[in-house]
Amino acid sequence: MTNQSATTRTLEAVIRLKTIKKEKEGKLRKSVKRKAISSSVIDEADNVGRNNYIAEVKKLSENTKHWENFYSEEALNYRKNEWDELDKKIESLCHKYAWAIPDDRALKILGAFSPLIEIGAGKGYWAKMLRIQGVDIAAYDKFIFSGSATKCFSKVMEGGPEKLLLPIHKNRNLFLCYPDESESMAVVALENFSGQYVIHVGEMIHSGTMSGAPVAPFGRTSSAEFQVCLTESFHCLLVCKLQMTYPNSKDCISVWKRTVFVPGYSS
Repeated sequence: MTNQSATTRTLEAVIRLKTIKKEKEGKLRKSVKRKAISSSVIDEADNVGRNNYIAEVKKLSENTKHWENFYSEEALNYRKNEWDELDKKIESLCHKYAWAIPDDRALKILGAFSPLIEIGAGKGYWAKMLRIQGVDIAAYDKFIFSGSATKCFSKVMEGGPEKLLLPIHKNRNLFLCYPDESESMAVVALENFSGQYVIHVGEMIHSGTMSGAPVAPFGRTSSAEFQVCLTESFHCLLVCKLQMTYPNSKDCISVWKRTVFVPGYSS
């Protein structure tokens, strides 16, 4: 058995055990959780449990020629003529929901590492979908939060990486979805994080990118500095492609565990 297959089997066993434990505990407080979830949802209260985002993207993909092979030679003329219009539609959906599209598998993986803390949660769409499944997640964003004029899908508190230093969050695992844009927030989050697992959603050098220079080969979602820091202190347990992605992205969910180094001598 290879090290990779052994690691995969171990992770699957951990997920199964945690799922069984949560199912047993959930039977006792299911009704209480449902009430707590519904009270925190600010937007789309009539559609609790439905993944409207993935439904809208599926509809867009069905109406877009060459969605699956958008960058092929065959799609060259279509791409030249239709890209600007498609890009506007994609950007509109990203601003409406989130930069990456949650699916059942990704949410199940995240749920296995509850409790979570998400830094850069945006409008809280991923947090909403996780809370519907009973996942304990504290969501923070510096710019968009439920106390502002911008409506959120679920409770988002004001704050950034500094919240990771709070004692109340020391037992939470870190969730980052498209964390970086104009600033490398993810590096600060990693420096402040003292837990065991980091779950990242987006593009990374090990999973590839659909983008060219200047973001290649690290992708357009997390800085090169963050990815180097991550691999210095953590090792990757799992990488899964998101089941629905835009033609211009190669988004994956990856799980990273803090590496414990054995004391010894080095030459």
